[in-house]
Parts: sequence; C-alpha cells; structure tokens
Amino acid sequence: LKDSEGVDQSLSILASQSGLPPLVLSRLKATIIQDTGALPITIMGWVEWLVNWFRVDLEAKDLLLFDVRSSVLGATGRNKNGDITEDVLDELSRGISAWLVGMPLRDVEIALGGNPDSNNITAKTCPRARELVGTVLPRGFSFIMGLITRVVTEVNPYDAQEDLSSDVVEALSAALRLGYDSPKKLHFSQANPKILSRVGVHQAFVNA
Repeated sequence: LKDSEGVDQSLSILASQSGLPPLVLSRLKATIIQDTGALPITIMGWVEWLVNWFRVDLEAKDLLLFDVRSSVLGATGRNKNGDITEDVLDELSRGISAWLVGMPLRDVEIALGGNPDSNNITAKTCPRARELVGTVLPRGFSFIMGLITRVVTEVNPYDAQEDLSSDVVEALSAALRLGYDSPKKLHFSQANPKILSRVGVHQAFVNA
C-alpha cells in the first residue's frame, strides 16, 4: 500500500517512529533495491555503504546526522559549528573502522587524527575517540543502522543475493554501538559477560 506521495505504508510507519521524512526513507529503500546483488556482506562494508550514501544524498546526511553533527565534527577535530564534509566522513570512517576491529581508544584517537600523547595537562584523554564512541555511534550511526536493518528486512534481498547474511544485517546496530566487526564477535561478547572490555573480547575471540 502507498500513500498519496507514493510512499509505502510500512515506510510511513517507520517515518512516524523515527521522525524522519518518508521521502528520505523511500530514497534509502530505492538505493538498497538498486544495489541488491551487490549489497555489503560485512559490518565494515555497511559502514562504507552508508558513508557513500551520505556523499550522494546530502539531505539524508544532514537529517540523519543532525542530532550528532557537533559530535561528528568534534570527533574529527573540527569546529563544532562547521559542516560535515567528505573529508570529515573519511576521517570518521577511519575511526569507526578502528573501533570495530578492536583497537584500544588510543588507536581510535590516532585514526581520527588526534594525538593521544598530547602534553596538554588540562586536555581530556582521547577526546575524539570518546566523542565517537560516547555520542556519534550510540546516538547516530547505531540508530541509522537500525533503520537500514528495518528497510533491508522489508526489501528482503536475500534470495537475489545469496552471499548476504541476515545475521550481518540484524547485527548492524548493536555491532556499531558495542564495537564488533562481525555477528560472531558480537554474539561471543554476549556469551562471555565476564570479559569486561571490548578489546579483551576481540583478543579472546581470536584465541577461542
């Protein structure tokens, strides 16, 4: 069923739940349908896919990152009143990648262009990394990945793309928030709550 603007009823419901314009979600769905057959098959691949969509759909980028815009800019060392440019997205991607593969915050800070060895006594430790994992990911990218999961599930591209796993798609939001680059690592972390650190989970997973 579609409304007067040609928007699927399911997307209208998702729009009302998320507060996003239905037409932005329609464009997200159209892009996923267009890419079916070549959709990402890894969590890291979906991060790259999302960033590339932001490069093309500037309205979607501005709307979806509106609540975390200043934190995105802060995480990449920019003036918090600036714009989220392609350079910002590139640096942000490097930081997210470092987070997902299990690097400690110090290395995430370096990936974001920061200097964890700064001699500034009054400066916070790893401020860019903390901005990324404390705000950008849980309030921004994890939320957006949840939307992507909902839309991909509705499109149901799995028969048309056999290498696409529903496990990966369903893990996107939690994996971004918690810092794991595969559903198996995410599930391993949930099954081993005594391992208190993300870095420790990554190390234990390799040795398991």
